[in-house]
Amino acid sequence: MIEIKNRAQGSMYTLSNENGTKLTLCSFGAGVRRFVCHDKDIIVAPKDDDAYLHENFLFGKCVGPFLGRIDRGEVGEYNLGIDMEGYSLHSGELNFAFREFIATPDPDGLGIAFHLLAEEVPGKMPSIEVKVEYRLLPYGYHAKVKAIPSKPYPLNIAFHPYFNLGANKEGILEHVLRLKAQKTVLYDPRMVPIGHRDIISALDFSSPKPLGRDMLNKEIAIPPFGGYDHCFIGVEYPVTLEAGNLRMTLRASRDCMQVYSLNTEELETKLLNDEPIRQHAGVALEAVNDPVAMLNERYDATRPYESEETIEIERI
Repeated sequence: MIEIKNRAQGSMYTLSNENGTKLTLCSFGAGVRRFVCHDKDIIVAPKDDDAYLHENFLFGKCVGPFLGRIDRGEVGEYNLGIDMEGYSLHSGELNFAFREFIATPDPDGLGIAFHLLAEEVPGKMPSIEVKVEYRLLPYGYHAKVKAIPSKPYPLNIAFHPYFNLGANKEGILEHVLRLKAQKTVLYDPRMVPIGHRDIISALDFSSPKPLGRDMLNKEIAIPPFGGYDHCFIGVEYPVTLEAGNLRMTLRASRDCMQVYSLNTEELETKLLNDEPIRQHAGVALEAVNDPVAMLNERYDATRPYESEETIEIERI
């Protein structure tokens, strides 16, 4: 079943099934607006639709052509420009998250495809055809993206929802993450990727560990509020997140994962859930390319960029 809320910008499409699972998707940014499973809102997002569309925290959207920070904006012979402290963040003005996609619902009402032809920007980006597809599952959803640049070009496209399995005043501090990986990315003081390093104790989730245990550890905390913004290399799936009586299982085709905690002190936006969350309202688990090595990758019509992931929720 599908319900459609047409808007001049950012039309909303709600997929639902007999289990009560609902996935609301938005044509602006080809992203997840809301996800309800086992009678709970699973993701954190703004209450107001317009805030969702334009908020710079990229709630639930498909982010590309590059997620993360690109030093000096340089991608081979192209330059994205600089919009932060000597780097490009999330592709700057080129970001797919702030573009209107064409939506095509599946006939059975359980899936939808979004299509974008991003025009060439000379010196910054060739034209790129992007197709984003979602499919509702009994207790979860499947998402995939395929991108074809008109000329060889590096890409690092990812989905950006913030998960919370039962929002409360502790936010995600008591959420237990299991994520087994080989290494993590090493960053400079601006959080620009510069290399790899062995996993230190504060970032070791190979055995399930509450996110709050090392959230404020000075070895890894992101100023000024603490939290995570780290990429794990060589991820072994499944990755799991547990809180209360729910477990989320995530499987993806990319072998790296960015873990990013949303700090609500940075927001002026009212979120969907009205609980008085102080900090760290949600955690993004983003399957990505290695941000250090990806600049040496090239995609085109003979080798499209393809990424997919499956998210399932179960009671425990």
